[in-house]
Amino acid sequence: MGAAHSRALAREGAAVAIADLAGEPGEALAGELRDAGSDVSYHRLDVTEASAWAAVVPAVERAHGPISVLVNNAGVQ
Repeated sequence: MGAAHSRALAREGAAVAIADLAGEPGEALAGELRDAGSDVSYHRLDVTEASAWAAVVPAVERAHGPISVLVNNAGVQ
């Protein structure tokens, strides 16, 4: 579901920061969207760690500017 959200937002012209624990799939999706011309970055994030959020927010803002939309799609299948 997160990949679908990322693709849809990128298709609409949004700068997208993909944040996930799964490095390889996250990097692959970011690469796919960049290859299609989108402004996309990948950031490793464990949403259960407050310190990880404290680190990822400034990294996303350095990559894309202020965050204006957040899609929280954390979950377990």
